[in-house]
Amino acid sequence: MNTLRRNKSVIFVLLTTMILTTTILYFNVYKFYGYKVSRGGNTITFVKSRIDFNKTYREFKSELKSKYSNATIIEDFTLTKVKVDDADSFMNNDELKKVMLKKFNIVVDAFLMKSDNRKVADVTSEKQGKAILNSMQDDYKRAKLTKTLKTNVENKISYEPVKVKIGSLHENSEIISEIAQYNIKDKTPLITVKEVNSGIKKIKILQSESITSPSRGHISSGFGTRWGKMHKGIDIAANFGESIDAVLDGTITYSAWEDGYGNVIKINNGCGIETMYAHCSVIVVKKGDIVKEGMKIGEVGSTGHSTGPHLHFELRVNGEPKNPEKYIR
Repeated sequence: MNTLRRNKSVIFVLLTTMILTTTILYFNVYKFYGYKVSRGGNTITFVKSRIDFNKTYREFKSELKSKYSNATIIEDFTLTKVKVDDADSFMNNDELKKVMLKKFNIVVDAFLMKSDNRKVADVTSEKQGKAILNSMQDDYKRAKLTKTLKTNVENKISYEPVKVKIGSLHENSEIISEIAQYNIKDKTPLITVKEVNSGIKKIKILQSESITSPSRGHISSGFGTRWGKMHKGIDIAANFGESIDAVLDGTITYSAWEDGYGNVIKINNGCGIETMYAHCSVIVVKKGDIVKEGMKIGEVGSTGHSTGPHLHFELRVNGEPKNPEKYIR
């Protein structure tokens, strides 16, 4: 009887030992072995298996390609089999993709957004840059508690093609926050949004108040009938290369060649006012640019149908040509 009890005790101890050993082996040998993902000697994350990693990586590359057609992944990462202390260290599919996006060496074509030639941020496209500016103008309106207020960005915004690491690209809200912080700290704000009182400008035009001449020179041909045709503007004879300046604030709506007029710049000055500058030798603005009164937009030339260097200048209100001589001081 005692022998039987002793045998049962031995069997119980052996079974307990086997269970414990199996459990220890399971957790420490099987379950907690995985792969360390490294780049440049730095550990990025841990994954449970190479097969799972490769599957997620293929999905990641496909999704990246659909969003950034020109994305290049420099595959300088490595997978090393290791023992992991905690199974929670292993990342799931979605978490791993986020880490890949942030930590992997990915280069994309982008644009360096500048304000008055100062760096603002790297953006995926000019469309993103304009969306950021529109959001800032909307924020200004909300601060003024009005929906009808017309605003403008005071700065000259430009976009320069660049190649950047994807980690330097950020969401609009993050960029706007950074701009706000910069504006608080710096005496010269990076982006300045102001209310546009276009109605006053229109009243000035209609009341015959003066504007500055768009270029230095003398009027060589006036507004009205000329050679049996309507001359819808004035010609200002000036030296070749003389600066052409915007006479009013506005947005560039056209900046290219036009038959007869050569190189042409057209500006929407708000409230139905449009100004046009023709025969330019050089154009220094592009469609979509916001310009201020007195800002250089081009240089005098003799492009198109022209007998010598001069600026053909037109001023229209609601599409109707007006005589610019009445308003130039």
